[in-house]
Amino acid sequence: MTIEDDIFFLERVATFAQLGFSALQIIAIGAEAKRLKSGEVLFEAGDAADGGYVIQDGTLKLALPNADPPTPASRPEPAFFSASSRW
Repeated sequence: MTIEDDIFFLERVATFAQLGFSALQIIAIGAEAKRLKSGEVLFEAGDAADGGYVIQDGTLKLALPNADPPTPASRPEPAFFSASSRW
């Protein structure tokens, strides 16, 4: 994806929607793509947050520690998460 594609995508994320082009450009330039395999863990509860995550495609399952069974959650639109996100 180009920087312009990233900016266009970020404009659709509620967390970033009100930011201007310049701010989105800075975020897009500093962003890194990360692909997860099915079942791969992105972060664990209590991990120190050193950045955030925007889910571009697919589903992310959020699970509370020690929950039996884990409580799945998904978002139909792009969403922003960090290790310190609360639902």
